[in-house]
Amino acid sequence: TIRSAASGSWSDPRTWRPARVPSARDVVSIAGGTTVLVDGGKARARTVGVQRGGRLRFATGAPARLTAGTVLVLPGGALELGTPAAPVTGRAELVIAGEPLDLKRDPYQFGTGLLVVDGELTVHGAPRTAFARLAREPRRGDRALRLAQPVTGWRAGDRLVLPDSRHFAVETVPEYELQGEQGTVASVSADGRTVTLRSPLRFDHPGARDGNDRLDFLPHVGNLTRSVVVRSAKPSGTRGHVLATGRSAVDVRYAAFRNLGRTTVDKLDVTRPDDRGGVVHVGTNQAGRYPLHVHHLAGPRGAGGAGYQYRLVGNVVDDDAQLNRRKWAITIHDSHYGLVRENVVHNGAGWGIGTEIGNESFNVIERNLVVRVRGQGGGERSEAGRGYWFRGPNNVVRDNVAANVMSDGPMGGVGFDLYFVYLGEIAVPRFRGADTAVDGEARTLNGNATALREFSGNEVYGATETGLQIYWLGTVDTKPLRMRESVVRDFRAWNFSRYGYYGYPANHLTFDGFTARGDRSVIENRHEFVLGIWFGDYMNQGVTIRDADIQNLRSGIVTPSFGRGTTTIAGSYLRNARNIVVPSIGAPGSAPHGPSMPPKATVIRDVRFRTVRGPTGGGGQCAVDMAFSTQNGSANLVQPDVVTVLSYNGRRGDDFRVFYREQRPLFELPVSDGNLAGAPVAGLTNAAAWARHRLAIAGAVATGASPRRGICGLVRRLP
Repeated sequence: TIRSAASGSWSDPRTWRPARVPSARDVVSIAGGTTVLVDGGKARARTVGVQRGGRLRFATGAPARLTAGTVLVLPGGALELGTPAAPVTGRAELVIAGEPLDLKRDPYQFGTGLLVVDGELTVHGAPRTAFARLAREPRRGDRALRLAQPVTGWRAGDRLVLPDSRHFAVETVPEYELQGEQGTVASVSADGRTVTLRSPLRFDHPGARDGNDRLDFLPHVGNLTRSVVVRSAKPSGTRGHVLATGRSAVDVRYAAFRNLGRTTVDKLDVTRPDDRGGVVHVGTNQAGRYPLHVHHLAGPRGAGGAGYQYRLVGNVVDDDAQLNRRKWAITIHDSHYGLVRENVVHNGAGWGIGTEIGNESFNVIERNLVVRVRGQGGGERSEAGRGYWFRGPNNVVRDNVAANVMSDGPMGGVGFDLYFVYLGEIAVPRFRGADTAVDGEARTLNGNATALREFSGNEVYGATETGLQIYWLGTVDTKPLRMRESVVRDFRAWNFSRYGYYGYPANHLTFDGFTARGDRSVIENRHEFVLGIWFGDYMNQGVTIRDADIQNLRSGIVTPSFGRGTTTIAGSYLRNARNIVVPSIGAPGSAPHGPSMPPKATVIRDVRFRTVRGPTGGGGQCAVDMAFSTQNGSANLVQPDVVTVLSYNGRRGDDFRVFYREQRPLFELPVSDGNLAGAPVAGLTNAAAWARHRLAIAGAVATGASPRRGICGLVRRLP
C-alpha cells in the first residue's frame, strides 16, 4: 500500500509514495536503492518488507521505535539496529504488534514476527558485561553486590537477575519454591566491582563449600537490560518470533529479545499439506516459532577464512511469564560455524540454548548464562527442562553456566544434556558457507561415532536435579563403536539435587578435572542420595576419571555396573560419605539379561580419601564401598569383577585388591535363575563352587583377604 520513494526519515512524507507517513494498517515496502531511518517512537505498519538493495535503519543516539505485525527482510535487503562502529546508545525498539494470525493466507504461521530470508540483519546495542560472578555471598537484606571482576556498561535502572543457588533437598522437601530474584541497579562504583540495588534482597544466595567449610564457588548475577529490544506488544496474545534462514548475514549483539516465541512445550500440532498445494490441517502448536532461531542458516557465500557464519553475542532472551511455556529460547538448527557468546537466557522453557537435529557443527558456544528453565508438557527430552541441549557432538561448548533448571516431569531438570540417541549419519559442512542440502558441500559422519569436539569449563548449580547427562556417545545403545577419546574437561557442579553426572551409554569417555560440591547439611538426612558421578545400569566402556575433586555428597563416584573393560579413577580427591562405590555386575533396566553381562575391572590409582565432617545420615563412611547386589534378579554374580587400588591415599607401595564381602570362602552363592547368573545348584559356597566349577562371586575367592579401616569390603595386599 505504500513504498519508499527516496532515502529519508520514516516520519517524513517525502520518503514515501504516496507521500504520506505509513499507518498501522499499511503494508510497507522499503524499495531497492533507498534507506529509511526510524528516528522516533511512532513508526507503525501492518507489515514491512525490505526489498533487495533496500535498508531499514534505526537511529542510534535517540529513542527509535517501530511497531509492526511482521518485518520481513527479503533476499538482498537489510535491517540495521546499530553497527559495531555505531552501536545504539539511546534505545531502539522493534515491537511485534501481536495481530491475530491470518491462518488462511499464512497457514504455516510464519508471520507475526521478524523474518530474515537471505537478507542482512545487523544489530549492535551498547556493549556491556553480560554477567559476572559475585565476590561474596549475597544475603537477605543486602543492597550492595560485590563482584569478582569489574563490569562495564552497567548503569542505574538496569534490571539484574540472581539465581537461586541453594542445594535443594529434593527427596525430603515436599515442594520447591524458587528463590531466584531480580533487582534494579541504583548505582555502580567507579571501579565497576560494587553494584548497589534500589531494594534489598529478599533471599540468601549461598555459594558452595569444601569439606573444611572453605568457600569454593559463588553464584553469578546477570544483566537483563539492553539498549536494543525486540519484543511482543501483547505477551499474553499473539506473540512474535525471530527466524533467520538461508544465505542471511546475521550479526546480533547486545540486544534483548523479550516475551517472544509461540511454540509451546506441549505436544506439537503442525500444519499439514495436501497433494494439491493446499493444506489438510492447520496446526495449533506450530514447530519452529521460537524466540531466537537460526534455521538452516548457511550464511553468505564465500565467507571463507576463519570468520563466523553468524554471531549472537551479548544478547538477552527473557520472558515475563510466571510459568513460561514457550520453548527453546535460542535454537540452532542445521546452522554451522556460528559464534554464540555471552548471552543470557532468563525464564526459558524446554531448553535455554540448544542444537536441534545433531548435524550442527563447528559452532562456538561459550560463556553464556542460562537461569531458570522449566520443562512442562509431554514429549521429547528436549522439552523436559534443560539448560543446554545438544543433539550432536560437533561443536565447541565451553565456559557456559546453567542454574535453576527444573521440570514438572519425573526426570527433573538437567544443566547440560548431550542427547545422541539414534543420531546416526549426519551431514556436516565441508567448508564455511557450505549448504548441507547441496551436493558436494557436505560430508557424512556417523554422529554416534564422533567424539566431542570440545566440552570444557561448563558449570551447573542451584536447584537443578542433574548437572550433566550424555547419551550414546560412541555407542548405539549397548554396542560400542570405534572412535577416539571424548573429554569432559573441568566440569563443575555444585548445590545440585541428585546427580553431578548421570551416565547413559558411552564409550571411551574421560572426565578430566570434574569438580562437585554439595551442602553438607543436606546429607545429614539419610533420605538424601546426592551423587557426584553415576552411571546407573547403562553400558559404559573405557571410562577414565582423573583429577576429580568431589566433596560433601552421599556418594562421590559410583562406577558402572554394566562396564566393559577397565574404569580408571586417578589422581583425585574425594571427601564424601561413600567416596567410591563399586556395584555388582548387572543392568536390570537397560540390558536385563544378566548371563550376558561382560566382566569389568576398576583401577583406583593415587586417589586421596577423606571423611565428611559431622553426621552423614548413618551407616558410617567408606573410601571404597563394595556394594554387592543381585540387581533385582538381573545380574552376573560370577563374572570377574576386579578392583585394584594403587598408591592408596597417595602412599607409594600401598597397593591392594578389594573384594566384596560376599567373596569370602564360606559365602553361599545364589543359584542361577532366569536373568541371574550364579551357582549351577543351590548350597555351594564360594570355595566349593570354585573347586567344582571354577565359579565364585565376582570371579574370585577372597582367600587371605581381611577387613581394613575405611574400606567397606575385604582387602588383600598386592605383592
